[in-house]
Amino acid sequence: MSTHTITPTPSGRVATCRRYRSDGERCRTATSYADGWCRTCDGLPAPPSPQPTLTPFQYKRQVPLDQVPPIDPATIAIADTALDAYQDVHHGTRERADAHIRDLLRDVIRDGRATTGSDGQFALVTTGRLRGYSLIISARGDAVLGYATRYATRTYEQLRARVGVTRRPKHKGQSADRARYAAWQLAMRVVLDRHDPAVVEAEVDAHADPRVRTLFDRYRARLADKTQDRPDNDE
Repeated sequence: MSTHTITPTPSGRVATCRRYRSDGERCRTATSYADGWCRTCDGLPAPPSPQPTLTPFQYKRQVPLDQVPPIDPATIAIADTALDAYQDVHHGTRERADAHIRDLLRDVIRDGRATTGSDGQFALVTTGRLRGYSLIISARGDAVLGYATRYATRTYEQLRARVGVTRRPKHKGQSADRARYAAWQLAMRVVLDRHDPAVVEAEVDAHADPRVRTLFDRYRARLADKTQDRPDNDE
């Protein structure tokens, strides 16, 4: 045990250092400095977030969700690496990225699946009709380190909205089903993804199946009617 003594400040207050080392551990050195830093450790105000060594979809070994450390979506740290990854795909502000990642986390810790990799970190992945989105969680469960999606043109909120609007027509290989499927996709691009209506209308008019025009108008009106009272997820 060290016998090193600390010369107290005039106030006589000696306390444990409130800073962190670069390895993420809390410093336990005694200090009399008013700012709570002993000056012998790295002096980090918060534990550094580990950097993900894999992309989210490279975490292959599935584990039960209850093996992931407890997570509070409202208070967990969102690392810059996750915010950067979100903005690289969907653009928008940091605040929007933070809010959307937390919304995704709330759903995926309840309904998703968990995988892990050799670095001890976790990937939480959406499943079912909402599959295609993933978050990297630190091994301690105290930070979201990464974000990835297979959909560059739509956010998780947009996909979740369209799943709740109506059921997508099934494509069974028959011409009528192909027409319905094409019209549905085009209608969603206008109403939910907000693509340029003129560009989409041109695609509709150029479609080889004339039924697409009638179906497109019908689906577009239906989607617009069902989404007019929904909050705008893109603002």
